[in-house]
Amino acid sequence: MRGHIVKRANDSYSIVLSLGIDPTTGKRKRQWVSVKGTKKEAEKRLAEMLHQIDTGFFIKPDKTLFSDYLKTWLIDYVKTQPLSKRL
Repeated sequence: MRGHIVKRANDSYSIVLSLGIDPTTGKRKRQWVSVKGTKKEAEKRLAEMLHQIDTGFFIKPDKTLFSDYLKTWLIDYVKTQPLSKRL
């Protein structure tokens, strides 16, 4: 199963996404996302997130500092682009 919905409280649901198995630990990787609203809204959000995973646009949220993100972006993206694309 790639993802499912768990009822939490009145008008509150959690989406649980399966992100595969961690090769170092052998444990399943899961991403929990809270959704406030109806079950239909949670199902819609689950479908959107599964589509993002399928198309490669899903980014697992983490607690990266903005400064760390900028450093990574400068190294991984900007330095690899030709100068004509940077201008």
